[in-house]
Amino acid sequence: MKIDRLLAIIVILLNRDRISAKELASKFEVNLRTIYRDIDSINMAGIPIISYPGNNGGFGIMENFKISHQLLSLSDMSSILSALSGINRTLDNIEIETAIEKINTLVPEYHKQDFEENKEQIVLDINPWGMNSAVKNTIKTVHKAIIDRNKITIGYIDSDGNKTERTIEPMSLILMGYSWYLFAYCLKKSDFRLFKVSRIRKVLCSNEFFKRKSASYKDYLKSDMDSDNTICIKLKIDSVLKNRMNEYFDDSQIEKISNDKYIATLSFPDDHWVTSFLLGLGENAEILEPDFLRNRIKDHIAKMNEKYNCE
Repeated sequence: MKIDRLLAIIVILLNRDRISAKELASKFEVNLRTIYRDIDSINMAGIPIISYPGNNGGFGIMENFKISHQLLSLSDMSSILSALSGINRTLDNIEIETAIEKINTLVPEYHKQDFEENKEQIVLDINPWGMNSAVKNTIKTVHKAIIDRNKITIGYIDSDGNKTERTIEPMSLILMGYSWYLFAYCLKKSDFRLFKVSRIRKVLCSNEFFKRKSASYKDYLKSDMDSDNTICIKLKIDSVLKNRMNEYFDDSQIEKISNDKYIATLSFPDDHWVTSFLLGLGENAEILEPDFLRNRIKDHIAKMNEKYNCE
């Protein structure tokens, strides 16, 4: 919308000495004539814009023009900026970039140095290690569909390697641990589902609008944890695993039984992730309960042992 573009241009001009019409046109994906008309509209609204000629020229707002910064403290702005910057490393969204520009604009000149130092005190980088460009592009595409409330069709591969194609109503993107997930209503299953973004192989966007359903991913996760599929696992772990376990679990779930041994009592949905997690603990953990899970891990270890001893 034009009004959104005008506001975004004003924010950019407030935060920079000058910017060229060509850069503005590229940023907002419009032609130069549109940018010149926007500048005229901003001038007519009473915001004084100066045109600088030459190779290093462009547009800038008159130096004495001010904007109130009394609504947020320096600490508030620093915290918000850290969060927005972290999110936008993945989404690369013009609206979030504009919000960042707005916050920078609100910082008084005499606080600029302190603000720049504060920005480095807490840095949120929510890009998982090893995140490839395909996953990042999928997230950006899905995010736009969520905003526009458009149905999408995805090609999906589950943890068993089964391939399906589904039309879904995307609702929420969630970063849990080191992975992104998509909470959506699946038309094929007529129910809500949680899709791991890295398993989405293609996304086809449509212009078909959907009305967002009154459901939350929090309720979905809670019902999954409360379902009959949830199992209580009792592990005996060596002391070398104690710190690692504390990264994920509360101290109340881990009981010391000797100088170098602990009992960890954990609850998980019974799925492939649990098996992978337990195998990843290696020789420093032993499953005490339940028996069926202990036997499952024993079978995996036996198959691995057979594979590595085949020579």
